[in-house]
Amino acid sequence: MADIMSVQVMKGQLRKEPSFLSPVLRILSYTETVTVLSQKEDWVEIKADKDGVNGWLHASALTAGKIELDPGSENVKTAVSSDEYALAGKGFSKEVEKGYKSKNPHMNFSWIDKMETFMVSHENMKAFLQEGKVISQGGIS
Repeated sequence: MADIMSVQVMKGQLRKEPSFLSPVLRILSYTETVTVLSQKEDWVEIKADKDGVNGWLHASALTAGKIELDPGSENVKTAVSSDEYALAGKGFSKEVEKGYKSKNPHMNFSWIDKMETFMVSHENMKAFLQEGKVISQGGIS
């Protein structure tokens, strides 16, 4: 299979097994390239090109090929806009938020800032699902 793909989310969680409940081996960054080793349903087994770590990433976090970050590049099909570049590099920055606020004056962006701080540990998520008798499609590991 050995295709090259790029991480298309700000923080991709490389997991030990193909399950959202599997322990995270490391965080992959936006635009980081990976080599595809295999696929199992919606999960892709990859090798991180940066450090050679193998693990599983959900297919929704990946895109084909390499992402070009230069919005002025000749490769406009894979190039990103200036706003997308700011979002990827800095998250939902104050500058980007200001632009969206000017277009949407009635939205309350403080909740976005608050949501970015929410963290749920693997153990807490597992306990919550077990207490509610929820079985994930990938199983609980």
